[in-house]
Amino acid sequence: MACSKDVERFAEDLAARFRGKILEWYLKPLAEASCVYFRVEKGSLKQVAEVLFKEMDGKLSTISAVEHASFFELVYHFTLSRQGILVNLKVELEKDRPEMPSLAPLMKGANYIEREIRDLFGIEFPGHPEPKRLILPDGWPEGKHPLRSDYKGVE
Repeated sequence: MACSKDVERFAEDLAARFRGKILEWYLKPLAEASCVYFRVEKGSLKQVAEVLFKEMDGKLSTISAVEHASFFELVYHFTLSRQGILVNLKVELEKDRPEMPSLAPLMKGANYIEREIRDLFGIEFPGHPEPKRLILPDGWPEGKHPLRSDYKGVE
């Protein structure tokens, strides 16, 4: 586990490298690893993720989707094993037309996760190499996304 000073230095360095693209950051200590959250400007997420993946040997663990009252949020969870740091990139999406460029062409681990989020939340991932359904059946009605707060079931 990285000490909090090392994690803080890591966060400060990454924020400085992406000045204006990383909007804020904060630390959250966990039992077995140190955790840092970055709120990233939507158009810069792919660039920051690529640095974590290619330069820092970060592994994409998963992507979480969260619906808030006025926006959606995606949280990209990366593990940097050598440094003992969990890095979370948070990005906000417009609620009326949520979309985020796909990371699947860059990292194969994003493929199924993005497809699952598309099915359940209706968030689109332009540039995805295989944008077919993953969880919902082929006959599922368009525009019906079971994890959205406005979901009322299928008629």
